[in-house]
Amino acid sequence: MWLATAIVAGGATALVVGARRRREALHFLGSALVIVGLVGGAFAALFPEIQHSTLDVRYSMTARTSAADAHGPALALIWWPIALVATIGYALLNLRAYASKVGPDADGAKP
Repeated sequence: MWLATAIVAGGATALVVGARRRREALHFLGSALVIVGLVGGAFAALFPEIQHSTLDVRYSMTARTSAADAHGPALALIWWPIALVATIGYALLNLRAYASKVGPDADGAKP
């Protein structure tokens, strides 16, 4: 829990500093860290019983009963690199296609 709290605090600090200094990458990283810290803290707080059943304890969803079998992670090792390459390729395609069409002063706002 303390690790998640530290990640949220660090992310919030990076978010504020990035916004004040107009550093978009730091601002983005800070917001991503806040989300990761909040989700990680929620998972740490819920472990091992993810969802408690009001009907009977044996119907509760735990980390052990919710885990995937060996086939799922093995399949993910195959499709994940393919999806990563496709995602990076799509991002580069968009970057090249729209890089000259939009600039920082496109809306007429002063920095």
